[in-house]
Amino acid sequence: MKKNFILALAVLCTANYLSAQNCVTEDFSGSTAGWTYSQGARVGNYSNPLSDCSENRGIITPGVGGNNPCNVKTPVYTSSGAQAVQLTFDILVFNANLKCNTWKDFDCETSVDVFYFIGNTKYTGITDLVLPPNGPAGNPTVNVNMPVGSNLPAGTQYQVQIEFKFKSGTGDCVQQNTKYVFDNFKKCEAGVIALAPVLVKTGTKESDFTISPNPGSNTVELKINAQINYDRIELLDKSGKILRTVKSNTAASINTAGLQKGTYLIRLIKSDSIVSLTKQVVIN
Repeated sequence: MKKNFILALAVLCTANYLSAQNCVTEDFSGSTAGWTYSQGARVGNYSNPLSDCSENRGIITPGVGGNNPCNVKTPVYTSSGAQAVQLTFDILVFNANLKCNTWKDFDCETSVDVFYFIGNTKYTGITDLVLPPNGPAGNPTVNVNMPVGSNLPAGTQYQVQIEFKFKSGTGDCVQQNTKYVFDNFKKCEAGVIALAPVLVKTGTKESDFTISPNPGSNTVELKINAQINYDRIELLDKSGKILRTVKSNTAASINTAGLQKGTYLIRLIKSDSIVSLTKQVVIN
């Protein structure tokens, strides 16, 4: 039996920021029309350790052996006017025999890039999203929140491509005797329906993250509780477009020079792309 899973969305204190809609799921147990793969990937059977080693089906990839990225591309979807696309999927790592008791962690740090295509035009969504540790002690479920701004007005046809690769900058790593299984895919679209002063994930509170001055101008200072788990800071406009990124968990400020007057979002992001905390800032 397929594992039940939930796409967990953070909840705003005063209003929703992203409103999920137009969801599609795929467990690969039936027809998989429209899915395409590269580097020898295929749909096949495997023993799923998440459901007591029962037989399941998923996209089986060669574990990006030889440092060659492996791509998985969805069927064509029709946008409902999304400003963000939310993805959830399981990625499980096995020895090449796919036996349930060989479920293991990645042989070296592995990440994904996520792109979306409108016709033949390719747009970058997320790059270098580090996958969490796998194996019995890890978490095989990956969550992605991909801003698309105004690129997907209602009625637009598009596809999503997920590219598995070794983490940039870590060198070559040939994963001998390794295969991945991609399973339990879910895609939801989301639209920005309101701004709110704070987005709180379980275990955080408003006082954990403050911005000053607010309103600000060229630079705003950030005061962040040392216990908050994040590894980058992002500044976004109202459409969800990322305007600034600070890849650090020690930054005390973010540059806002050159921005037009208005309301923006500053958010803290964990390495698995789950929003930890978000606040709005006014630039004047």
